Amino acid sequence: VPPADEIQSIEMIWSDLPALKVERKDKDWEMMTPLITKADTIEMNKLLGGWDQVRVVDFIDSPVPALRQALTEIGKGTTEYLKVRFATKANVVKEVVILANNNKLYAKFSADSFAELDKHQVDSLKRSPKDLQDRTMFTFVSADVTELLVDDRSYHKVDKRWVEGPANKRADYVQGMLV
Repeated sequence: VPPADEIQSIEMIWSDLPALKVERKDKDWEMMTPLITKADTIEMNKLLGGWDQVRVVDFIDSPVPALRQALTEIGKGTTEYLKVRFATKANVVKEVVILANNNKLYAKFSADSFAELDKHQVDSLKRSPKDLQDRTMFTFVSADVTELLVDDRSYHKVDKRWVEGPANKRADYVQGMLV
């Protein structure tokens, strides 16, 4: 998996979810499929960090013939569980195909080289479009806010300091609410 800061896009095709593609747009992320919308940056950072943490349970460099056949012929007890494509800023595409067989997950590196992956870790990376959609209700520049009403309490700025109500009681904590 490429380093998270080099990833320009990620596409995940789970066997039981619609294809999901998200692209980096400057510092933000935008979902491209199955719908076009802003993606939540925090959730994307968690997702990319999660891919970086997936660990191999066992490397299988010379599988026994039955296992090699099972992992190379889809449909004989083996299913494609997930296909994930990472594209970097340098336009390098890394595709990882994860296969399921006997309730275990395998990544194939070559005809004779596989790795068993931690199924729980891989499953924890399953995301739907709803999971990654930006949840921001609205945006604003906190320095531009001069008045605020929260739970029937009014706050305003006096000499660049936040105060509460007509008594102008200091309310320095308001700045923390706006960040």
